Amino acid sequence: MGFFDFLKKGAATNTKQAAPVVNNDELRELLFECIDRNHLVEFETLCLENDAEIRRAFSDWKRAPEEIQTDKDQLKKYAYCLMVVASYFQKQRNNGELMTMLTGIDDSEYSRQWQEMLGQAKGLMQQQLKFDEAIPLLEKCLELTSGVSGAGVDKFLPLTLGFLGECYFHKGDPAKAAEYVDRALQTTTMQGDYDASVAYLSNLFEIYRYKGDSAKAAECAKAIADKAYRRSELVTSSNWRHQFRAVSNNEPLHRIVLRIGDELFELDEIPHFSGEKVEFILVRNRMELVLCSQKCHEARELAQSGNYEKSLEVLVEAVERDKFSPQPYYLSGAIKLAGRRYADAVADLEKVEELCPGFETSRSDLWLAKQLQTGTMEHDACMAVFEANNENIPVEQRIKVCEDLTAKYPNFAEAFWRMGRMLMESNRPSEAVEAFKKGMTVADDTDLKSRLLRDLGSLSVDDAEKRRLSKEAIAVPNGNVLAQAMCIYMLSQMDDE
Repeated sequence: MGFFDFLKKGAATNTKQAAPVVNNDELRELLFECIDRNHLVEFETLCLENDAEIRRAFSDWKRAPEEIQTDKDQLKKYAYCLMVVASYFQKQRNNGELMTMLTGIDDSEYSRQWQEMLGQAKGLMQQQLKFDEAIPLLEKCLELTSGVSGAGVDKFLPLTLGFLGECYFHKGDPAKAAEYVDRALQTTTMQGDYDASVAYLSNLFEIYRYKGDSAKAAECAKAIADKAYRRSELVTSSNWRHQFRAVSNNEPLHRIVLRIGDELFELDEIPHFSGEKVEFILVRNRMELVLCSQKCHEARELAQSGNYEKSLEVLVEAVERDKFSPQPYYLSGAIKLAGRRYADAVADLEKVEELCPGFETSRSDLWLAKQLQTGTMEHDACMAVFEANNENIPVEQRIKVCEDLTAKYPNFAEAFWRMGRMLMESNRPSEAVEAFKKGMTVADDTDLKSRLLRDLGSLSVDDAEKRRLSKEAIAVPNGNVLAQAMCIYMLSQMDDE
């Protein structure tokens, strides 16, 4: 039986047997344990089999046990569990006596205050990213639930819990975030709110992935897939089953997945199709925390205005916000490379490779940084590469930059590849092929080799040669993940020999 089935009015009695209950205190403890552990099937079984006992004992349960009366956190947890029990009887059993017994207070005025404070907290979180300021406001919102029932509690309690989870997650405290989001999930599940429950499960999925708890992340993905399947949302169900399999099987630091229409496909299961839009998506095993993203954006703007030292200071803060993100190190490496700090650039770009192998152009930048560090190449090569990558400069001018680079540094394979790509875009395929072939003769970087082989294959008019080159690109060890994914896709769409 799924979580939502027993919440529907008139659902069949669960066949799972609950443990025998000795007394009312034990019954309360069993109910609260089910809520705490999210064991919703056992919770309903206890309620069904002990209906009369719960209703008789509930007035005594309103007074918390003496041993927790001085513990603020335990009292909050106790009150929350009482509210869940009362809400279940009110909503699923059409019996509001427990809720009346618990509160007897109308929530209309509280709802107005709650909505205003939630609006303030949302602005602090989503517009200003001031999570430290939003948290006490949200905690004050939670205090409004004490002794209150009704539509306001049903609507705003899970939102408050979810916002607190979001705050703690982006502050870098996934354990605290999981605690709040799990409570939001339990609340919306008890209310039978499918969309909200799926949203909180999705949030928990990302929180557990960030924590490195693959088992719990897999549970969340499977739960969403199952719920979507029961509602005949087959594409959504399929996408979440992909996520379930990925986190269940030692999800890599990053991988490429295909989006065909609205559906996601792993590289080993691409269907033969036509007419649909295809996207290649880089999926990391951890999402980037928003405070890190904000700092990276700030650092980019500072660097673009020429304030490089301040930009580097901000990137140090970005790393503190999210130790798993490759982006701050990537940006820092590029700035240090331009500033002739080659050894520092090498260190940063090697860290990028550790966190997300092949991120953006990090491998090419790392190769260049090492050449500059050893004196094999001069700094003009670095500045010319930046110019060649600047899409605001006319393509013919950038092609000339690459021609000059390869004339001065005939072993600069990356410059041949850049030139070939621009020649492709300029509809000069034969010249592009020549540039790629020259790059292959001097390339000593596996990331670059796989890119050159992919592009040579894409330009070939001979199917046998296209297959051969694509297979060679895929076979390159530690190759470029996007280039290899595109070759896998290309082969999957070709007719069998």
